[in-house]
Amino acid sequence: DKETARQMNNKTLQMTSLKEIVPVVEFKTCSGIDALFQTCKPLWGSWKDGIFVTQEYSAAGINSTLAMSEKDIETKFRDLDVPYLITRYIPHISDPTVLAVVANEDDVYIAGVADQRIEGNNRFTGSVYPSSLPKEQLDKLKEYTRKVGRWLAGQGYRGIFGCDYIVTQGGDILFLEINARKQGTTQEFCCMLE
Repeated sequence: DKETARQMNNKTLQMTSLKEIVPVVEFKTCSGIDALFQTCKPLWGSWKDGIFVTQEYSAAGINSTLAMSEKDIETKFRDLDVPYLITRYIPHISDPTVLAVVANEDDVYIAGVADQRIEGNNRFTGSVYPSSLPKEQLDKLKEYTRKVGRWLAGQGYRGIFGCDYIVTQGGDILFLEINARKQGTTQEFCCMLE
C-alpha cells in the first residue's frame, strides 16, 4: 500500500516509534524554520561534532545537512512550515545498511548487510557488499533489522525495506533510518543474491 509506505518513510515517525525498540541516535523534532533555530540554539555547545538536520522526507541526502552553525542551516533550508528531525552527529567508523523483506510480523527475511559510501557526511554514492564488519556486529544489525521489520509489519507494511545504521568509534550500533522502499543498494543485493 503506497500510503502505508509513505507514512513509514517519515523520519520523525521512525525515530519516535523505534526509540524503545532499537538504539537510536539522540534526536529532537520541531516544526517550522523558527522552531528549528530555537531547538538547535541550546545544542551547539553540547553537540560539538555537529547537528544533522533533515526534513521528514529525504532520500540520498537531498533534504538534509550536517550543520556546524546556524549559517549552515540558513544556507540549506528555506521551507518555513515543514517538520524537521534534528539528530546529534556522532563520529563513526561505518555506515552499514541492511536490506530486508517483511512478509508479516513473524517473517522478516534479511537479504544482507552492505557498507554504504557516504561523502560529505550525507551524500550516498553507492555501497560495497558484503559488509566488512565483524560477525558479531553483522548479527546485531540483523537482529535490530528484524525488530524494525516486525514493527513495520505491525503498521501494515509489507515488502522490501532497508535500514541504515552507524557504527560508532566505540563499536556501538545506532539506528538512523528506514527506507520503506527499494533503496540505493537494492540492485547490488539482487545481483549478488542471484
